[in-house]
Amino acid sequence: MAYRKYDPMVKKLIIETGNKNLFPDLNIPRTTINYWLKQSKEPTIKETNDVLEQAVKSFKKENYKLNTQLTDQVYFMVVMLQTFLEILKLS
Repeated sequence: MAYRKYDPMVKKLIIETGNKNLFPDLNIPRTTINYWLKQSKEPTIKETNDVLEQAVKSFKKENYKLNTQLTDQVYFMVVMLQTFLEILKLS
């Protein structure tokens, strides 16, 4: 038995709608449709990599933000300490 080829748009529409009976006149085997639907739900490596890249970008952005806040806080504390030392010198 030879494998049949189906128009990619047919496959796409069946996956998007989830309707196994969308094209009854094509007589697509249920096992083929079930395979398409199952395969479409499994995340691909590319999708997983995209998600991970987005997470890394987000973490880098948050890390930069926190480092900037920490730097500002340390600078403020140094200025306060210098001011305090100057006040002690004047006393």
